[in-house]
Amino acid sequence: MRSLPIRIAGSPIESIAQARLHGRGVILGCSNFGCFYHALLASGGIFGDVLVVIGGPVPRGEQALRERIEAISGARIRLVQADRHSGITVARQLAAGGVVATMLDTYLPTTDRLVAPFLGRPAASPAGIYRLASRYGATTIPVFCLRRKGLTEIELGPLIPGAGLEPAEIAATVNLRVGEKILEEPGQWMMWHKLEERWAHGASTDSATAARSVKCPGDIALGAA
Repeated sequence: MRSLPIRIAGSPIESIAQARLHGRGVILGCSNFGCFYHALLASGGIFGDVLVVIGGPVPRGEQALRERIEAISGARIRLVQADRHSGITVARQLAAGGVVATMLDTYLPTTDRLVAPFLGRPAASPAGIYRLASRYGATTIPVFCLRRKGLTEIELGPLIPGAGLEPAEIAATVNLRVGEKILEEPGQWMMWHKLEERWAHGASTDSATAARSVKCPGDIALGAA
């Protein structure tokens, strides 16, 4: 597991270190391209303390995987369940210049959403994480874990700085990159079973209303890993 290859797309890993050096938080924009935990193993510990947002209670198997990755990489991984209160934990992590990992090619239907194009159609996207990226100027990094002849190759990037961008702009940029990767390598993407639901919610949502800013991080519901 230590010898997993890593490939940086668009930006050198030094740029990630610079974002953290200047106190900017980092969002690992994971997607359904294999196990994104591999990115933590292959990153040489550069991400340090990582908060992973998950969709439900922590399963026993995931807890064991987390402990194993911590032992190998030296990283500290904390798991938080996405709900209307987890936004406070995520906000604190980003405000302190920390790292958050969460799935960004899906969203939880019961949470707040905004609309951004995905694979050519308006799609519901997780609003909370993008609002926090904009608010704290966090850098979002799309993460792809690709299967290559029995090995896992990690592709990170390009870096998407949150400073000066509206949440919907960040969401659109992430969706565009993930969509491009799906079209480049459709066999690598493990189809998310709620894709049709994303499109349906996107078509029926007033994007101006859905993308409104919230008053308090505690009101933010997040998409999840």
